[in-house]
Amino acid sequence: MNRIMQLRQTTSWGLFILAAAGMNACSVGGPLREDQKATAYNVPQLPSSWKALEKKADADKAWSNTKTGAVLSLRSLCERYEHVSLKNLSQNLKTIFMNAEVISSNSRSIASRDAHDTTLRGELDGVSVESRMIVVRKNHCIFDFAVIEHPTLSASSIKGIEKLLSGFDYRGEPDK
Repeated sequence: MNRIMQLRQTTSWGLFILAAAGMNACSVGGPLREDQKATAYNVPQLPSSWKALEKKADADKAWSNTKTGAVLSLRSLCERYEHVSLKNLSQNLKTIFMNAEVISSNSRSIASRDAHDTTLRGELDGVSVESRMIVVRKNHCIFDFAVIEHPTLSASSIKGIEKLLSGFDYRGEPDK
């Protein structure tokens, strides 16, 4: 029973971070503005342990790992922050954590574009978590990929986000 409660709590924290990460990385959204999303993208089928979530906070897509409780997300924002560096966008993600400690911060390539990949540890409402967040810009859109797990990222979580990243394809323009 404790494991089930822990998974539910982790999923709740994951949804919280999805909302917070989206607000901090891509947007300072508000009721007076409607952000443009990307719709013409493809993502790969994830392993069966990853189940799609109906409640996704402000993410375009989100999944929960039924074995570990980790939450994986994808969020898009188009035609905003075009002059902000990927590294600076990634730095904004850190602000949602208390006692945030960056474990790694690297440049890489996703879908034939430059991306910034950050792994960090911190606390969310007093709960220790580890998260990996990748930001990529393509065709006037910014895409945030994130995975979060309590207390640290498992091999399954790392494989899940890498699968999502390796199969991501976007050739469209912002959805008007």
